[in-house]
Amino acid sequence: MNTSLALYFDDNALLAAVEPADGTFRCLGRGEPERYALYFLVNDQGISYGQGFRDEFLAGDPRIIGDLYERLLDPDFSFQAHGYDRKAIDLLEPIISDLRRDYADYMATKMAEAPQASDRISLHLSFSKNVGQEARQLLRSWLKRQNFELPETDTPFSEGLFRWLHRSRQLPKDNGTYGLVEAVNDTLNLALVEINGDGIVRELAREKYAGLGADPRLGALSKFVVDEINRARNLLHTQDEREAEYRRQLPAAQGWNQQLLGTRRPFITIEAALSAFPDMPAHITLTRDKIDGLTKDRSWQVARFFETLVEPRLRWEDLSGVVILGNSMDNDFVRDGFAKFGKDSLMFLPDERVYDVLKGMLAPRHGEGGGIPGTGGKGRPGPIHIPDDLAPQDRIEFSWDPGRVVQASYLGQHRFVIIGHQNSSIKTGDSFRVSGLIEKGKKAMFKEVNRMGKVLGDYKTGIITSVRKL
Repeated sequence: MNTSLALYFDDNALLAAVEPADGTFRCLGRGEPERYALYFLVNDQGISYGQGFRDEFLAGDPRIIGDLYERLLDPDFSFQAHGYDRKAIDLLEPIISDLRRDYADYMATKMAEAPQASDRISLHLSFSKNVGQEARQLLRSWLKRQNFELPETDTPFSEGLFRWLHRSRQLPKDNGTYGLVEAVNDTLNLALVEINGDGIVRELAREKYAGLGADPRLGALSKFVVDEINRARNLLHTQDEREAEYRRQLPAAQGWNQQLLGTRRPFITIEAALSAFPDMPAHITLTRDKIDGLTKDRSWQVARFFETLVEPRLRWEDLSGVVILGNSMDNDFVRDGFAKFGKDSLMFLPDERVYDVLKGMLAPRHGEGGGIPGTGGKGRPGPIHIPDDLAPQDRIEFSWDPGRVVQASYLGQHRFVIIGHQNSSIKTGDSFRVSGLIEKGKKAMFKEVNRMGKVLGDYKTGIITSVRKL
């Protein structure tokens, strides 16, 4: 049984999932879609978090903390909870407490012995490209102190995503070089990945562009309005200040867009103000033709930035395909901008497919098996001596006539848990004990079969037709 936990630190949320056995993938979190939103309210009652604080943060409410990764690197930042000064990393305490509880509750439905919320948990980790190396190191160190077992290296988002797309056979070719355009949040992330003949995924290059991941029309509206106000008032003096304001105005841009599209007139006039100066509004005229043109330019800019990533490394004709992830990019302007790469080679995925990175992290690496025959993984055939030939979490597969197949994960102390089965009365989640040599041509005895805490007795297989370590 795979007891590990996959975590992805996205820009504004922590995504988490488990898959104790094939077909049991489960996202953990709060709300719909399930996630642990990184928006915090701190008061005398302690730390609260949730997606419900997002709009207040974007509106500039000083009580809401929604820029966790920046706060982690601010040596002067602290907050008080229950009378004590706390650091930014401590904001994660209620999230990790809920995460551990959610993990234990779900795993208890799949394991004979229910885990405890305080148990040491093995992690797979991935971070958004907006989480810098220093912030990543702080998060890794803190997670270790919270009794998590961390991998030596993190999984790049693009590798996790393409590992799942490859494993689930959603790509047009099993190997080749693919492009990724990811715009689930307001940052545009670009990457090139290579999938070799062995199915191993490797990230070749990546770039990011702040603000370009937002819906191109809303992004164009937000930028136009902010620039018009600033041109008259000169209140934002740096590019970072302007970029931050573009993002803050995106919710308001939705309303402006509805007004513009909802009238027969070719223009509308709105009243808008910079978030830091709400008492200094300005009247801005928005024309439909102007915004349409800016939207097209912004969409084509995404394609041009992608070209600059590809061209120094390979001919665009040699790309096996381009995966475009994010609802904001699924429009005709973006499709036209990427036309040179071949419209048939474009794969558009909605926002919720960001969870595929968790599936990719939890999926067995090439050569580790993972699935009843026909789902991939060659494995190593031959007799297996228990316990000498196995380490905890190693996987093996037995087959016997007529068409019986059982896959099991080694727990240690001669015990296994079923992670996959075919035509067998042994079920996924059952545990059992085996000693000695398991080899082709002989029967095997599964002793003390346990199902959800109930001992069912012993189970003898037919004559083994194949046995392999996955």
